[in-house]
Amino acid sequence: RGSSVIFYWEELDECLEHYGENTKLMLNKENVFGDLCYNSNDLKSVLDNNYRNSQKAIYIQRYNEIVEFHDGKNTQRLIEYLKKEDILS
Repeated sequence: RGSSVIFYWEELDECLEHYGENTKLMLNKENVFGDLCYNSNDLKSVLDNNYRNSQKAIYIQRYNEIVEFHDGKNTQRLIEYLKKEDILS
């Protein structure tokens, strides 16, 4: 939505190992829509870079490919779905 996103994956391998080899991630190195960090040093560098620069065009493109709706009504859509499924009254 125009904001830079940072993915902090320091424990990614550990989590995947814990949940099993059949665990599939929706996001991976080829489609993430933000910088990847695997440790606190990476995070410090990326935070500074993201603060000083505009969001990268490739990340905007990837976000638009993954996220179906861009009309600002996702919260309302979620509430309506939860009501329909009798999860929220």
